[in-house]
Amino acid sequence: MKFLRAAALLAAALALAACDRGGGGAADPTLPPVETGAAVETSAAVTVAAADSADSAADAVPETAASSPSSTASTVPAGPAVPDYEVRHRMIEDGNETLVVLIDPGSYSNVELENLVYDIVETHSPRGAVVVDDSAAADLAVLDERTAEQQASLDSHTLLRIDNGVEVTFHGPYADFPGLTVGS
Repeated sequence: MKFLRAAALLAAALALAACDRGGGGAADPTLPPVETGAAVETSAAVTVAAADSADSAADAVPETAASSPSSTASTVPAGPAVPDYEVRHRMIEDGNETLVVLIDPGSYSNVELENLVYDIVETHSPRGAVVVDDSAAADLAVLDERTAEQQASLDSHTLLRIDNGVEVTFHGPYADFPGLTVGS
């Protein structure tokens, strides 16, 4: 208990020192609040440390996403999120659906891209999909015939492909990621 009380008070002191901008200890109300994970945890610790009695501060637990009443009861931390995506085109041939999926340009981990694959497969069950990070490339993906320049542009913006509904290959900057088979 003493360790928790000391940790809460130390966190409060550090938070107050970080918030002090030379204005006599008061935070400048014209500055926007810092919204990082550490700042959120620190502000929760400040709330705990600012409780009326030292005993209640030591016994209180800062509310986090895991302890929030609105969150699920799972104690397993969430993995990387699925990148936002848009199904830009749906092509159906012989009853098989192929999707062209557009995501924002960026740097993604292999886990984020795998989560994206699983979300696409679970949500849409396509026979195939092409994931690109450029709107013009998404439009090129539906063309039956492309010039060499168009093909080069499509290739440079293709991040991954899903074939046969389960076989995933990574392309472009992610070509070094090992392929995967959904469901195995």
